Amino acid sequence: AGVCALAVALAVVAVAGGDLVPRPLRDGWAAGLAVARDHPVFGVGPGQFARYAARAVPFEAILLSMLLEAMKAIQHLEAEATAVRAVLPAPRPPV
Repeated sequence: AGVCALAVALAVVAVAGGDLVPRPLRDGWAAGLAVARDHPVFGVGPGQFARYAARAVPFEAILLSMLLEAMKAIQHLEAEATAVRAVLPAPRPPV
């Protein structure tokens, strides 16, 4: 069942192209398929996927992923700062 679902997903992506699937996801799938193609029988071993997948992912995809992670971190810090400001007393005006 899993193989059939993967085949259908890959067929849909192949037909629809880049309009259906975001680029980071496409690059991730491409890296996974490249690792599976290069190491079909035994794979790459536990905990080694990232090391091998990094060779198959375009440099732009890595930069985009880093940018998205940085944006998430900034949003998280802004939310924390807002929560802290809500708890702290208002600053006093200078005398």
